[in-house]
Amino acid sequence: ITISTSSSEKIYDGTPLVNPEWTLHASTPLIAGHKITTLVMPASQTNAGSSPNEITQLVISDENGEDVTANYEINYSIGTLVVLPRQLTVQSGSATKNYDGKPLTCKEWKFTSVYGPVAGHRAEAVITGTITEPGQRDNTIAQVIIWDGNGKDATGNYEITVDEGL
Repeated sequence: ITISTSSSEKIYDGTPLVNPEWTLHASTPLIAGHKITTLVMPASQTNAGSSPNEITQLVISDENGEDVTANYEINYSIGTLVVLPRQLTVQSGSATKNYDGKPLTCKEWKFTSVYGPVAGHRAEAVITGTITEPGQRDNTIAQVIIWDGNGKDATGNYEITVDEGL
């Protein structure tokens, strides 16, 4: 027999992705009165990345409740749980002034993507753009860091695009 587990995919939202669906494929069916009585699928994927939707325990019992698993050749076709990074766009502010010999900076920034970070997450952008002489220069975004509700770095769960002001 072959047991197949299902695959699932979602965009990172801070909650675990699970898929308890499985299918029994058999060139010949289980013997009459036999049935799968235990099938444990503990797999989950919370952070961006993937993991196998594995089965850690399988028991086939006969009509008397006796374990007859050893009487079957069992193959597995394991699905995959995939959490895709949440896409964010961060834009730094723009500023202008007349030349006065002092550096011009603008530490303002905002999210311009359809969605921001997951609720309860906190973000910080490090803006390092500066200009003193006449002209224009990108208002550089040096780094964007996102922390989850427990204060742990969750930046790896996001795909961050920068849009630098002037």
